[in-house]
Amino acid sequence: MSTTRSRTASRSRFALAIVAAITLAASACSSSSSPSSSTSASGATSVSILSYPTSGSSWVEYIAQKEGFFTKNGIDATLVSLPAGQQGTAALVGGSIDIGLLDTNNLGPLLAKGGKYTLITNAIQNYWVLMGQKDLAGESLGAALNSLKGKGIAVPSLGGSGARELELMLSAYGLSTSSVSLVADPTTTSFTTGRVGGFMNDTLGSCSVTAKGYPTVMNFVNPPAATASYPADVQKLIGLAGLGFWASDGWLGSHPGFETKFQKAIAETISWAQQSANLNTIAELFHGTTWDTASLTDSQWTSCTKEIVATFSDKYSSADFSTWNQILKAEGVSALPAESQFVAQGVPQS
Repeated sequence: MSTTRSRTASRSRFALAIVAAITLAASACSSSSSPSSSTSASGATSVSILSYPTSGSSWVEYIAQKEGFFTKNGIDATLVSLPAGQQGTAALVGGSIDIGLLDTNNLGPLLAKGGKYTLITNAIQNYWVLMGQKDLAGESLGAALNSLKGKGIAVPSLGGSGARELELMLSAYGLSTSSVSLVADPTTTSFTTGRVGGFMNDTLGSCSVTAKGYPTVMNFVNPPAATASYPADVQKLIGLAGLGFWASDGWLGSHPGFETKFQKAIAETISWAQQSANLNTIAELFHGTTWDTASLTDSQWTSCTKEIVATFSDKYSSADFSTWNQILKAEGVSALPAESQFVAQGVPQS
């Protein structure tokens, strides 16, 4: 291996627009494709699972596939790449994938309108990282957000969880959500060229800019300051359940027992991945894939891998449910149904 690795004006209207876009896309999906699930010759359940080709959020399922945890538990998985959560939600609703790797922000508008979907198990903690230009080095989160007033902050998408959580942080420090401009940019370009003052991305996305010496303003898996030093609404985001594996109730009803064996496969994957002895194996597993970051040295890539593995979590607690309800209400989405109506039995609470 070489030493380098080649505002919305109305949140309510925005949430309704998301539901409409998903409905239209789902109609298109259902007219051209059907669920790929079946029982294979070996008796395993064949299932298609949403994967993001440039986000570390998909590492859990990739490891489960490559290291045999799906096979061991009677699952024949096919990973289907889509660019973002909105397309993934549409694919799940339309039936062109069986399981979506999504967060409660993606499914919330549909659940609130009576959609029948189940969180089989969680996969990733709240992985968002806020980076700043080098003049923000050493500043606290509150001071950094004040310094960013009047500037742009890059987020992967304007309707995604990263943007919502950035707005929640601003409000927690008494700042208007319009005090910064959100710029849709899933790459690092607008940030590294200085066109924006901040960069909000996942753990993998932040690795390359960290290696260039840009400071971390906030990391919700490994915060730079003591948790108690942050406002209550920011504390809620630390360790929050992020993306998880969702399926329609109809699909699960036709595959009895699948929830349990899928939960077991993911729990075993996370346990194995978080053993330090397996770190180098995981780093090498992703070398040469779409997740590889060419600009990092081997040691930087191993450090990045360790940070991504630290985000793995199959837990979804009542506190997580309450925080997502708060985020969705701020978007104009009516209250979620009771937690027991969409979180599968067997999902760890803590």
